[in-house]
This record gives sequence, structure tokens and C-alpha cells, in this order.
Amino acid sequence: TIDNKEVLQIWRTMADGIKAGDGGKHLMTFHPRGGYSSSAWLHNEPWLDFNMYQSGHAQKFNHVYEYAETDYLMLPAKPFLDGEPAYEDIAVKFWEYMDFSDPRRVPPSVLNEQGLIENREHFEDGFFTDDDIRVHAYWNFLSGACGYTYGNNAVWQMFRENDAIVLPTLKDWREALSSPGANQMKHLYVFLEKYPVSEMVPDQSIIYGKNPTTEEHIRAARSREGKWLAIYLAQGQKVNVVMSKIAHAKVKAYWYNPKNGNETSISAFTKKDIQAFVPPTNGIGNDWLLILEGD
Repeated sequence: TIDNKEVLQIWRTMADGIKAGDGGKHLMTFHPRGGYSSSAWLHNEPWLDFNMYQSGHAQKFNHVYEYAETDYLMLPAKPFLDGEPAYEDIAVKFWEYMDFSDPRRVPPSVLNEQGLIENREHFEDGFFTDDDIRVHAYWNFLSGACGYTYGNNAVWQMFRENDAIVLPTLKDWREALSSPGANQMKHLYVFLEKYPVSEMVPDQSIIYGKNPTTEEHIRAARSREGKWLAIYLAQGQKVNVVMSKIAHAKVKAYWYNPKNGNETSISAFTKKDIQAFVPPTNGIGNDWLLILEGD
């Protein structure tokens, strides 16, 4: 955080030094602590090219879209992204179960001989999985974010078996490179290649009816001209869509599976004012993207 004018001046001086050194060739932002965005202190700084927030590691189904909604309305408009969302395989609220004065961080019974987590029950809130990675990623992008940082607990610290421990890990970093969430990011890339963020406008009015702020929260976006709609359902829940948001009389629709990139066409239907859609599966780990396009 930036708590006073002295700290602010230090950051301004560093930014001035970087621009003087590189001739202004590089974009700059500020990485805040968990639960904050750079926009809270620095939005109007001339050196801040885009905002960054850290949604952090405090809970599953974190309301990352609230950071996005705030930064989306800031003036002058600047791009923003989630620079540190929950990392795959990191323990939820890990700091509550660790002693940072101890080089091993946790009691000996928690780790195996290689220094990897063996007793998962020590971390009572569990671990972030690929399901969490997908939810936070799609919630961010459909809320207007220009980017998203995939992170993995073992990879960020390059933990090798028997290394000194920064945060206890479930895997060696080389094994973690093949984690499910890491592999699934390619399907997010494919989605954004076809429906780029440069054309995407967050639009919650696409959703008809109540939209809870729980794990069943729904995010929606459209193209600027209404050529397509994208709706993310974190638990495969039913959604009622305001069909007037798409600027075509004829509409085709399909389900996009964020876990494997598979597409499932939805049978032809007569366009109504409010159209109900039910994903192929539902429940935790059964997230889906509903895509509607003018035909």
C-alpha cells in the first residue's frame, strides 16, 4: 500500500528513473498487496500506464469482478488486469497455517522427506485447484480485464525437492508445469482469439433475473456492436438471457467447455425476448461458456 506522501514520492522517483533510463519504451504499473488495486492511489499518475489489482489467495470464488467493475469506471480510462489472483495448488489463506519464523514454515509432520506437503489436512481451508483458476480467469475477462496472471505455487518460487521453503508446495516445479489449470489456459487463449478483449464490453444486463454474489455468480459480455454474447456460468447453472442484446434476428448458440475446449452446438430455437439456457452439466467443477452469435 501507499500510506503517505513520502512513500508516494519514492514511487514517483523510481518511475521517473525508469523512464529516464529506458526512454519511456516500457509500460509501467504498480503491484499492490492483496485486496487492493493500484487505482486506489496511483490512477492519475502520468507514469502509470495500466492498473493492476491483486485479488489474492483469501477465498475460493473470490469476487474478482468487483475490482474490475471499479477500475472499469475510472477516468481517464486505463487498461487493468488481475496481476495476482489465487495460484493453483496454493493453500487457501496459507498464512494462517504457517510460522514464518520457522525455515520449514509448518510442523515436521506436514511435509515428507523431500519437503513436499504430505498432510494436506493441516491447511484446513484446502487448496486452490484448476476449477478456481478458470472461475477467476473468466470472471475477470468478462468484467473488462485486459489480462490475467496464471500462477502456480511451486513454479513461482521454482521449488525443487529438498530446497529451502518459501511456501510449502504440493509438487516440484517441473511436475507443476503440467498442472491441469496450466494446461487449461490454452482454451482461454482460444476463446479470446475468437472473441478478443479489444471488442468485448462487460454487460450484466444480458442476464435476466437475480444474479447472486455467491459461487453461482454469472458474468456476461458482448461485442461492441452486439454481434455476439458470451456468458460464463461458474457452476453450470441455468441462465435467462435478454435476447435483444444481440443485434441479429437469427441466432446460433453453442456451449464452450473451459476444461477441454470442446464445443457443443445448441439445437435451433426460436428467438424469444427472454431465452432460457441450461448447460450440459452442473455443480462445482462444471463451468461453461454460453456463446451466442448472429447467424
